[in-house]
Amino acid sequence: MHNRLCEWFATLAGMGIGLGVLSAAGCDYEFIWGGDSDPGVVPPPSGVEEEKHDIPGSLALEKLPPLFDRITGKDIEPDLIVDNDAAIALGKALFWDMQSGSDGQACASCHFSAGADNRSRNQLSPGLLGGNGKFDKTRTGGKGPNLQLVAADYPFHVLKDPEDRNSKVLFDSDDVTSSQGVRRADFIAVKPGFINDKCETVPDPPFQVDGINVRRVEPRNAPTVINAAFNFRNFWDGRANRWFNGVDPFGRRNKDAFILEVKGNKPVKRKLEIVNGSLASQATGPVVSPFEASCQGRTLTDVGRKLVRAPTIPLGFQKVLPDDSVLGPLAAPNKGLETTYAKMIEAAFAAKLWKSDLYFDADKNVLADPNKVPADQRFTLMETNFSLFWGLAIQAYERTLVSANTPFDRFRDGRDKNALGKHQLAGLDIFLNQGKCVNCHKTAMFTSASTLHLIDEFEEEGLVERMLMTEEDQNYGVRTDPPFKVRPFTLWKKGKGERTLSLDVEATPTAKGDKIVPGAAIGQIVLSKVDDDDSCVYDPESMTFGVDDSPSRDIRIDAERKSGSGCPSKLRIFLRDDFKVEGEFLDFVLVQDGGGELEFVGYGPSSLLDLREPALYDNGFYNIGVRPTAEDIGVGGEDPFGNPLSFTEQYVQMLLGKDVRDPFEVDPCTFDVPWSVVVDGPLFPGGFRDKTKCDGKLKTATGEPKDNKANERFIKNLRTAVNGAFKVPTLRNSQLTAPYMHNGGMSTLEQVVEFYNRGGDFHRNRELDPDITRLELNAQQRADLVLFLQSLTDPDVVFQRAPFDHPQLFVPNGLDKVVDVAPADGRADDDPIKDGLEIPAVGAGGSNKPIRTFLNLEGNDLPKP
Repeated sequence: MHNRLCEWFATLAGMGIGLGVLSAAGCDYEFIWGGDSDPGVVPPPSGVEEEKHDIPGSLALEKLPPLFDRITGKDIEPDLIVDNDAAIALGKALFWDMQSGSDGQACASCHFSAGADNRSRNQLSPGLLGGNGKFDKTRTGGKGPNLQLVAADYPFHVLKDPEDRNSKVLFDSDDVTSSQGVRRADFIAVKPGFINDKCETVPDPPFQVDGINVRRVEPRNAPTVINAAFNFRNFWDGRANRWFNGVDPFGRRNKDAFILEVKGNKPVKRKLEIVNGSLASQATGPVVSPFEASCQGRTLTDVGRKLVRAPTIPLGFQKVLPDDSVLGPLAAPNKGLETTYAKMIEAAFAAKLWKSDLYFDADKNVLADPNKVPADQRFTLMETNFSLFWGLAIQAYERTLVSANTPFDRFRDGRDKNALGKHQLAGLDIFLNQGKCVNCHKTAMFTSASTLHLIDEFEEEGLVERMLMTEEDQNYGVRTDPPFKVRPFTLWKKGKGERTLSLDVEATPTAKGDKIVPGAAIGQIVLSKVDDDDSCVYDPESMTFGVDDSPSRDIRIDAERKSGSGCPSKLRIFLRDDFKVEGEFLDFVLVQDGGGELEFVGYGPSSLLDLREPALYDNGFYNIGVRPTAEDIGVGGEDPFGNPLSFTEQYVQMLLGKDVRDPFEVDPCTFDVPWSVVVDGPLFPGGFRDKTKCDGKLKTATGEPKDNKANERFIKNLRTAVNGAFKVPTLRNSQLTAPYMHNGGMSTLEQVVEFYNRGGDFHRNRELDPDITRLELNAQQRADLVLFLQSLTDPDVVFQRAPFDHPQLFVPNGLDKVVDVAPADGRADDDPIKDGLEIPAVGAGGSNKPIRTFLNLEGNDLPKP
């Protein structure tokens, strides 16, 4: 071992970067560490001045983002949509129509109450995305599918002291409250004019009662579709792409996506990238999901065949009132509409998208002789392009669902200066300041994931950010885990005097010209004997990178002894991170006393030393410690084509010189913690590119690490904070949209405020958002904050006044008794019309009764008519 260590240090000397010669135990070597110059200790940073936030504005004053094709530059109207009102009518019919699913599921089945879902029976999912995959017992002792949840089952993480996140855990479950969808089955064929498709049952544990399939439940809670038109991306993990490809949720990620367009009587392929089309992207997912609305294997072309062909009548099993704000003129006297979906498509969309006498197969190829193909395998052009009509029409309808008549809106835009009372205004102050809520819930949409925050003059801005994470005080840090084993170098061969060195230090080195100024360090250093409890604890004084101006990832720390004996009173520690020796990467440590004499040397695998830097993350997506990260990695996941969902991980690929599928750019000048050519340079031995001072905004030049071999390893291991991060939901109408969080694990706004007040539940993770800290709000402050959140409730939504009126709907609601007799097919006899919950039709004037909230927990506090 001694000789091999000598060889490694000889390797360093051969690189010509040594400063001193040290002879020990017959080994002469030069080494990089241990220069005599003392860069001095600078005073600790005075702290970043608190960011000044504007009060969110009224949504009534905001405009929806424009819709246009990025490829052609044309607006979708009239290029694709020729009559937007007709498209809205088509979209509303499709959204509420139970015939669109395989067994009675409509889009509205999970979004019928304030755009969300207030059902409480058969609404549990057993941690399918990384949990145990089994139903846990609830707090009241219930378990399994078809369970009726009660208020006492919430929250799903219970502490002995709700104000102390470190107190004893009394209850915990990785189950999710979500929305019931379909009973698992494989698709065979659609049946126009019928609610149910022809499908073959597939056994589906754990969604079974006594071996009988019941409805599956999605692994994440259903967010509201009201105001979702302002979301930059949709779904909790952002997989509904901003750029709609006309086919599915994934935009340019699906390289094979295209529609057909007739040119000169000939259908040709056309690629689409509809900018700001994430609602259309989102709409194309659930309708063919084998969890939400479809038998496995059904496509949107099949859905088109079912809805477009006779004898299907739009909304044929549901009542539509004649005073419906959109569908009233088309309402039939009894049920459904006095038209067909084919006529509605013809009225809304350009003829080049649907007018043709040709037939196509499932892959959109023209059939030379349609008569030789089975009837259920040949499709008209209208059916072939149905994914486009479905997505754009539902998007057109959902863009009308803007809620901007809340007390807060009326207060902010001057309609009613007295709309907010004393306690609501006090809650607003907490929201903006001590509560730090506005840091994530920005703009009139009360979310940083909206187009209002991420689009500036129609161009995306700040999709990737760089900031401090968790409760870090400084920008950079070093940590050993496990501790280094270090020995006196002269005794290395004998193996005596071994100790362990544990580091947990952070600082913010700064730049002075092209030189790095060490940062005042905080943290702790422990030097311990291996064979007893004797140890010395040191306070770090300063830390810096790039010691001796070498092109390497090396760190210097100066420290002073705080306690213990038998150790030097001062230490100077030199660390080499990820140094390649003989084909492998190792971490090195050298420890000097205050006089510069060598005390200890150690080495270990490259994972031993954790060199921490500010993290890159997706703007508007945060890990807030609701559940352990591994249970659901959120935007840290991948699409079906193997591409990262996050812009951050794609940005890392950009830095490596790779092409990415989403069309976006990152401007490091907008980072909260910009790259510094000087300070970050030692972390990237290959240097930087695109050096700039960002139009004079920064004191030191910034840029991006070069995509070369010298930097490749370090770029691949850039610190990111995307795992366990989810889209920030809007707070508008949150009083109506319980249960809360992506796991639906909280049932009241009070529980949500308690969660934030204690600084989250699962806070020991590297990806935790830095604003998730103890807020120390007292009882009155918490109550005021809840009152402010209630001021974001729109009475038009509460009483379902236009545009929130709708047709009749029947939704599955669990079963009083699970049986399988009519016919015996392996799945529960579950007819939504006979066994489900009726959502009565409502006209433009709304209802005299408020909508029901989850478990009716907010019923007494809702606005009055």
